[in-house]
Amino acid sequence: PGMQAEIETPTQEAAAGWMSSPEVGKAHMLERLEEHCLSFLMREPEMLYKINRALKEAELQPLAEEDFQNTVHQEFLKAVLQSVDQDTLNPVSFALDHIPFSLLEQAEAVLKKSESVSIDAEHLIPDLVRTILRMRETKLQSSNNQIRFLMEEAQEHNQDELIQYNYTIQKNSQTLLRIHKALVSSDLKSAKP
Repeated sequence: PGMQAEIETPTQEAAAGWMSSPEVGKAHMLERLEEHCLSFLMREPEMLYKINRALKEAELQPLAEEDFQNTVHQEFLKAVLQSVDQDTLNPVSFALDHIPFSLLEQAEAVLKKSESVSIDAEHLIPDLVRTILRMRETKLQSSNNQIRFLMEEAQEHNQDELIQYNYTIQKNSQTLLRIHKALVSSDLKSAKP
């Protein structure tokens, strides 16, 4: 509430039908990145605080539903976010109890991805932050590519749209620079002995 979304995308109608083969590959990669992130957050929702702190230090917005392309994954994150905003139940229990019944089977499949991995916050938090940064990077790059395509059409017809598209690309590019800076910083930190 009150926070401006970091990732701006063209309307679904305007971009309909525009998804090249590399874009399909990126969609599969995003799906895997989202599942990786959620598999741990659903097990340990309290990690969200450290992740958001790291994002804030990089001058980026906290993790939000909009970071996830898959609507089922958005529902899972919504349950995680709600679980840390309440103090009645254990956050894990709360998150699992608030996943819609129709999605429980998918939630189990996501949770299985981290089942055999021990949660070591020292290494896991930076890994999840890098995962989120990669998700955002991929979405922003895809958004900019879609906007460039739409700009070609707008050059002939609508100057106002062209100005808005340029503004959006500029804003996305600024966010991409912060993401790249954070990725380099996290790579340097993780390379230290």
